[in-house]
Amino acid sequence: MHAVTVAISDPDTGARFIVSGRDAEEPVAADARFRVGSITKTFVATVVMQLADEHRLRLDDPLLRYVPASPWGDVSLRQLLRHTGGVPDHTLAAGFADALLDKPERRWTTAEVLDLVADRDRDFAPGTAYAYSNTGYVLLGQVIQAVTGQPWARVVRQRIIEPLGLGDTSIAGVDDPATDTISGWFDTSGDGFDDPVTGPWPALDTTEGPAGALVSTAPDLVRFARALFEGDLVSRDARREMTTPGQFHPPHSNYGAGRRTAPTRLPHRRAGPQRITARLSRHHVVPTRPASRDRRPGQRLPREHGRPRAAAPGPMRWCTSERHPYLSHAMRNTG
Repeated sequence: MHAVTVAISDPDTGARFIVSGRDAEEPVAADARFRVGSITKTFVATVVMQLADEHRLRLDDPLLRYVPASPWGDVSLRQLLRHTGGVPDHTLAAGFADALLDKPERRWTTAEVLDLVADRDRDFAPGTAYAYSNTGYVLLGQVIQAVTGQPWARVVRQRIIEPLGLGDTSIAGVDDPATDTISGWFDTSGDGFDDPVTGPWPALDTTEGPAGALVSTAPDLVRFARALFEGDLVSRDARREMTTPGQFHPPHSNYGAGRRTAPTRLPHRRAGPQRITARLSRHHVVPTRPASRDRRPGQRLPREHGRPRAAAPGPMRWCTSERHPYLSHAMRNTG
């Protein structure tokens, strides 16, 4: 069964959480842990902005200043943040998905990840177009380490996770695996349809890294979003940089620095696993189904007409818990 947790955050009334679905046989809780995918990029971009605020780097600096051996040394940090540097995306490299499935326990190094596209032609000249690139954020992880002398994950923890008290947020592939993480889906065959996956997956975790390895909860993401957009996590100028739409985007889609922008402003800021809308991100939630029907990396899932078999989502409901005592009543069945 699919599962989703949505947080609705209001400055006056606080946050409320809507949940639907089950993991194994238990209803999904408001504070369930999900792989939050590319919301990781927003955390990494926040650190880059903090370092810029501290005058330890400049967004128009070329990558070469921090990573001298990079084949994309003439790309600026701003272009990496905005996906306008023309750096090929390693997750689109031929055989990438097969490599993750063939050796799911393999731990990739950053150099091995970058080698997947080191010999590929650029997608375009820097600053002339837009193409989403996970590799660009792997490079930003290298920049953070070059500036601070510490791995990107440790810096994210020291600057964001610990100060904000994000106790349910961790970094897959770096921290100890969170055993209660909701199982998610991954397109294992490259056919455009996702297969359900459960359990640790070191090969996926270490190839995502600063582009997508974060594990978190809706309540933690609400706290992060408030600190980023309403607090003093970054300066006003940095916040404007992150939220200003860029160039070269298709209609109804845009990207600032480290987060997507929506074409309209919503009345509330919302946060959820793989989705903090309007102000933070527009990524989809991670769907799940009962553990009895999950499969681990490397195990193929039976398909019906080319699609994974999937159950309909369950009824939406307001969630209450000792930690998050909000409104509780049944919502309509959206299946």
